[in-house]
Amino acid sequence: MKITVPDYYQYCPLKNVSKNAPGKKIILWGKITEYFPDKHELTLINSNEQEKISISLLSVDQEKILINEKGKIVKVFGIVKMDGIELQKIIPWNSDEDQLSKLTKVLSE
Repeated sequence: MKITVPDYYQYCPLKNVSKNAPGKKIILWGKITEYFPDKHELTLINSNEQEKISISLLSVDQEKILINEKGKIVKVFGIVKMDGIELQKIIPWNSDEDQLSKLTKVLSE
């Protein structure tokens, strides 16, 4: 099963707290293009390099994956893994919100 994510929900920051550098926060920008709920996987296109990255959700709270009646992903929260690096959250980046305040909120969590 595959759900194609609409543009409105695709842009999101991924917060990474590295085990090698405790407390260091890295924002990875990307475009989520696909979501496979049965596999708990996301496909991400790196915004800088335009390469596809497959992301597996390691721990998913089903109540925090909100998909509306049209099959569009509204929010996805969970512990994810990308190329062996654990990313703490996937937070949808809605285009109608002030990006700077949203980024500040993400960094302060």
